Amino acid sequence: MFDILPRQVSRIVNEVWPVLYAMLCSNIIWPTRRQWRHKRGKWNKLKEAVGCIDGTSHAILRPSNEPQRMYYSGNRGFHCIHTQVIIDNNKTFVHVESGFFGHNKDANTFEMMTPIGDRRTLDIPRNCYILGDCIHPIVTPFTLAQLRRMSRNHRQVQKKINKTIRKYRVFVEHVIRLKDIPDSWNSLQT
Repeated sequence: MFDILPRQVSRIVNEVWPVLYAMLCSNIIWPTRRQWRHKRGKWNKLKEAVGCIDGTSHAILRPSNEPQRMYYSGNRGFHCIHTQVIIDNNKTFVHVESGFFGHNKDANTFEMMTPIGDRRTLDIPRNCYILGDCIHPIVTPFTLAQLRRMSRNHRQVQKKINKTIRKYRVFVEHVIRLKDIPDSWNSLQT
């Protein structure tokens, strides 16, 4: 399209990425265990929830010089790359991981992410939880299949929990603003 060879683009990306990372990494910091514990209790109805995770897709032009199938998202209907974003309960970015191929589902991108959990690379204490939708095995809503297997009384309680989780989890979508991530990055630099 721009008469640039793929290896030239690859070289440019490899040279520019470390510079971008150096500029932005000081703005996005994973909290310490102590900081995570301090964040507990900010959301009244989910006192142990300390943040949210969600994925977003960024549309790209159809690749012409490499296998385009890797980038095509069938359920979205366009070529894209995926990004996973984690915010804390102050609506601050604490982790952003991007570059997942469009053909991957959210569950696959989560599995490919840096490990999150107690004593893992992205360390978070056991009594602190990150909210996500049903593909994220952290704190997720109960699925319809799970609800059907429960007694009526238990099902009503779990539905109420689902509603509460959705209420707080939507914060990550508001922070991402799906199409406005580049604007967020720009504001971090100023």
